[in-house]
Amino acid sequence: ITAESLPGEASSPTEHATPDITTRGGLRDILAIPAFRRLWLAQLVAQLGEAVALVALPLLAFAMTGSAELLSIIFVLQLIPRIILAPITGVIADRLDRKRLMIVCDLARMVLVALMPFTREVWQVGVLAVLIAIGNAFARPAELAAVPMVAPPHLLVPALSATQVAGSVVRVIGPALAGAIIALAGPGPAFG
Repeated sequence: ITAESLPGEASSPTEHATPDITTRGGLRDILAIPAFRRLWLAQLVAQLGEAVALVALPLLAFAMTGSAELLSIIFVLQLIPRIILAPITGVIADRLDRKRLMIVCDLARMVLVALMPFTREVWQVGVLAVLIAIGNAFARPAELAAVPMVAPPHLLVPALSATQVAGSVVRVIGPALAGAIIALAGPGPAFG
């Protein structure tokens, strides 16, 4: 008598086993989904712009005034909205249409950053820095909350991993890119 002839016994131990969810999909599989790929690329570009602006804004204030104090004030102004708004922006992102919220935040930030080279006073830089930071505070929770909407459940872990890894890479590349642009052309062109 063999294992194949016994009733209720599988011929091999893996024949009827369900596939392990950790082996079904990876980065290549999640990036093959067009909706996720578009979201991921949009996040990547927005975060890269945010990282460049985070460095360029204080340096623009310094170039205008030569004041290290104003440089640090602009840097702090960029962080305050994140700290204050962080507890509520996730709730708001859950209640609003995430796609529209991301589009509005990205377009608003794009316009605000495009205005930056035309500023002539430090207070204008400060106001724009705060408004950009408010847009960032609303955009990030909406972007993260949109990931499960475009990633199938079995690829959610790779999708979230891809999102986090891209964000981490941008936090390294963005300031380096900003530094290179500022060293070559000054802080104004970095906003392009």
